[in-house]
Amino acid sequence: MKNTNIKKNISRIYQHIEHNESFAVISAYRHNKEDNLIQHEALKDKVRLLGLGFTEIKGGYLESGNKVESKSLFIANITRKDAIMLGNEFSQQSILYKDKTGISEIETIEAKSDINALNTFDIPEDKYKFTNTLKIIKSFYSRLLNANNDTQTIYIKEIEPTGFNRIAYNSHIPLAELDLDEI
Repeated sequence: MKNTNIKKNISRIYQHIEHNESFAVISAYRHNKEDNLIQHEALKDKVRLLGLGFTEIKGGYLESGNKVESKSLFIANITRKDAIMLGNEFSQQSILYKDKTGISEIETIEAKSDINALNTFDIPEDKYKFTNTLKIIKSFYSRLLNANNDTQTIYIKEIEPTGFNRIAYNSHIPLAELDLDEI
C-alpha cells in the first residue's frame, strides 16, 4: 500500500487529474509516418511557446508479438481553443480534452467548419477518478494507434521529465517510465 502512495506522489499525471480543472492529451504522431519524433519535438516546442508545461506519455499495445507505440503530451491547464489549435496544426483526427464539464474526444479536422465532440465522458468526483480517467485515455490511445478497441493489452506510461541535471550533464541514461496501471 505504501508503494502505491509513493507512486501517486511522483506521478505528475495523477496530480493533474486530481487537482486541475483542464487538461488535454495531444499527439503529433501519424500512422506509419517517418517523422513522428520530429513532429513530437515540434509539438513540445509549441506547447512551451504557449507558456504551458506538459508531461510526456507513451501508450501502446502488443500485436502478434510486435510492440506498437505512440507518444503524446498530457498538457495541464490548457484552454479548449489552444488544444484544438494544436490538434489541427499537427493534423490529428482528434484530441482528448477535459474541463469542469467532463472529458471529450474532440474532432479537430481542419476541413470541418464546426468542432464536433466524438465522445463525451462524465467523470464523477470520487475515489475512482484517476482510474476512470485512465480508462478513457487508454480508449483514446487504442483509436490513436488504430488498435482493435477490444485489445486488452493497451498500456499507458508516464515518461520521467527531463530535468536540468540531465541536460547539463548530457546524461545518456534512458528516461524512467512509470506504468500508470500500477498506481
